[in-house]
Amino acid sequence: MNQSRPTLLLTGATGAVGQPLLAALRSANLCHRIHVLVRDPSDVSPDREKLTMHRGDLADPTWSVATLPRADIVLHAAASTRFRAPAAELDAINHLGTARLLAWAETLPHPPRFIHLSTCCVAGTRTGDIPELPLSAPSAFVNAYEKSKWLAEQRAHTSPLAPEIVRLSIVAGDESAGSLARPGAFQSALRWFRRGLLPLVPGDAASPVDLISTDLVSAFLLRLLSRRAEPGAIYQLSAGASALPLAELLDLAAGNCRAIDDRWRRGHIIPPVIADPATFADFRTSVARSGDLLFNEVLASADSFLPVLLHPKRFSTTAAERVWGAPLPTPSATVFATRVIAHALAS
Repeated sequence: MNQSRPTLLLTGATGAVGQPLLAALRSANLCHRIHVLVRDPSDVSPDREKLTMHRGDLADPTWSVATLPRADIVLHAAASTRFRAPAAELDAINHLGTARLLAWAETLPHPPRFIHLSTCCVAGTRTGDIPELPLSAPSAFVNAYEKSKWLAEQRAHTSPLAPEIVRLSIVAGDESAGSLARPGAFQSALRWFRRGLLPLVPGDAASPVDLISTDLVSAFLLRLLSRRAEPGAIYQLSAGASALPLAELLDLAAGNCRAIDDRWRRGHIIPPVIADPATFADFRTSVARSGDLLFNEVLASADSFLPVLLHPKRFSTTAAERVWGAPLPTPSATVFATRVIAHALAS
């Protein structure tokens, strides 16, 4: 390995996390050469001095992963976060795609350092404190996305490369504007909220909504890359104790709606009620029986994500803070959430 500036292979460079991460990698000058695996090279702006583009799709079993270039470091950020996607589609990229990339890396004559981006959602329906350790199968998962990412971690744990795993909580946007290159389920829920199509939200008033920024993810990964590898280490990036309670987040969203929407100011749309599991289950049943196509679509979208709030968690960040050398540099939770909400509702 070039000890001063290694070569790096990055997957997932066009995703919500990958786009700002690639920009940060370009600016940091940590790597001699960055190889980028993408389905369509035109999705990434060229940079002949630093980037080499490689066309490929880890989810496509007919594509030969053996065509990838050797690299000193593999940073695997490719994933599908479409919670409503079919389980087979999510498994193909999140689990089997990870397995294919690991199998290839394990055969190289000089095994690379392997960093796998995962999600705090691998905790499934667990509640309480979640450690930075391998997790056995939870009693259930909220959606197929969670299961596919948990399976990917299990494959990583068996690899002789001993990958480092970075689990992310809800990546909501950047700190300056609250924007996200590829808006996800959180932004979709906010848009249903503004239209008054979420009369109930499952959870408890105190349920933490754990939002982190793309800035934190990029900065942490740059810090991690500048350090020696810690084989098998797991790091969780989380807002921790500063995560906003659900009731406070809903109040912020309602305030933003009143500021920009006359229907909210006049009281024609009111904030949703926070519902316990039984009440939300009854609501789900009544919507299904109504046959209302719009409400069933909204419920299907919300049901892929919002039930996470019924399983409140706090994620340990001890190992991540050791890498950072201090508490993680999370912004004010209220200021950050306000920017994310404003951007999502104005889009």
